[in-house]
Amino acid sequence: MSFYDERTDLMELFKAAESGDVSAMIQFVSYVSTMTSENEILQGLKTKYIDNLVKEQNAVGLIWKADELLKGELNEEVMQAVLAAYSLAAIKGQLFALEAIGDIYFEGKGLEQNWDIAHNVFMLAITTQEDPSSLAFYKEGVIQECNEDYEYAMKLYILAVDAAGEWADLDDNAIMARTAYQRLQSWGYEI
Repeated sequence: MSFYDERTDLMELFKAAESGDVSAMIQFVSYVSTMTSENEILQGLKTKYIDNLVKEQNAVGLIWKADELLKGELNEEVMQAVLAAYSLAAIKGQLFALEAIGDIYFEGKGLEQNWDIAHNVFMLAITTQEDPSSLAFYKEGVIQECNEDYEYAMKLYILAVDAAGEWADLDDNAIMARTAYQRLQSWGYEI
């Protein structure tokens, strides 16, 4: 018998996912995503369940599909599918998808970099999410710093570190925010 965790038999989880149980599909994909092995059968089931979740317009499945698409070759058609999936996931309540959209425009992943759009999306994410992540605060801080609004950038950098919470020393965005804050402080800016 193989177990997903101490309470879940993997075969029972598979049977439930095969019967169309959405929460079992989500659990199964989560399990396979944490594996280091590239077992073709399990990877195939993961893809199948993500596609099934997308057909159901499940927000988590939409995010996973967009994430998977971003791992491949990026072209206009792929990026339209990625943005559509993240947008629908955000509409369905997974507001972290907004941060993913903002990051695409901030970095210029697969399309032209556009900090105006990134700014608008990050601000929407910051103001609509209960707990925005360090990513939105840090990258919006970078945008504000480039616009020479140093005090506001510093406030956003502090919020990025706060958003990372106990993981601030391990979170890349929080680490970069702390460094940017200290740099601005060394230049004589204070809040």
